[in-house]
Amino acid sequence: MKTRLLLAATLALTVALAAPPNTRADDFPATGQTTSFRPGDDGAIQAGAPLEFEDNGDGTITDANTHLMWEKNSADGSIHDKDEFHTWDGAFDVHVATLNRTHFAGHRDWRVPNVKELQSIVNYGNSFPVLAVSPAFNTNCTAGCTVRTCSCTGFSHAYWSSTTDATPPPWRGSCFSAMVPRAPSTRTSTWKQVTSAAASSARCGAA
Repeated sequence: MKTRLLLAATLALTVALAAPPNTRADDFPATGQTTSFRPGDDGAIQAGAPLEFEDNGDGTITDANTHLMWEKNSADGSIHDKDEFHTWDGAFDVHVATLNRTHFAGHRDWRVPNVKELQSIVNYGNSFPVLAVSPAFNTNCTAGCTVRTCSCTGFSHAYWSSTTDATPPPWRGSCFSAMVPRAPSTRTSTWKQVTSAAASSARCGAA
């Protein structure tokens, strides 16, 4: 059973947070929200490290906060195309398997990200018709462009995560959709860590 997460209502619970010992608040990515509607809200406090991404020039983008490397999407009909659909199993067995088999961007440890990793790149300061992601994930997207020449994100797309529904059977991964608008191509690799763990989330198709 797919769980569709709408960004407009993702944080419906009221929570209180305290940084664990020896942990700086800035180690956690900020939301990107800068508009304040009342004292003490996210737009006023802007807690966390500013969203910062770097295009590596090899078809990937690195998050300066989490050190995750994300596969960019293209518009060239390749495995990276923004309009490529997969079932949840296909995200693992086809999309990620292809990236690992071909050593995309020099890595063979690509994986499907969990839902919190997907959320970490969403910019909650943006609203329709601006994509809820950094411009790094949506730049020069024209027909035929490749991951080396562009980065594509669409408004109507949703992406699989490796996070499953908590109530089997049957279970399937969460289908992450940002209706405000949505999270981009989510293929990631923690190449800066000692153990590299690349992740890749394909577009949601029939489960």
